[in-house]
Amino acid sequence: MARRVPTCKVGERLPTLAQVLAEPATVWQTVTLPRQYGQGARTVEIALDTAIWYRSSEPRAPLRRVLIRDPHGQFEPQALLCSDPAVDP
Repeated sequence: MARRVPTCKVGERLPTLAQVLAEPATVWQTVTLPRQYGQGARTVEIALDTAIWYRSSEPRAPLRRVLIRDPHGQFEPQALLCSDPAVDP
């Protein structure tokens, strides 16, 4: 008997954050942070999207994904996740 593979409940699977980072078509927004570890203002780039957090035992919940990269290459890209998609990135 063939093993049953679960199907998506909401839509197609989103690309991983690593795939978003590598994708040339990703839309990046420039944001200036006023203070960064005592160094003054710093400019970073962010890419935003919203996913659906799903577990079969719990209700679906929106999840804001924020990918951050430094255009100057001084720190590695980082990802932040937030369960309140209305919060300003």
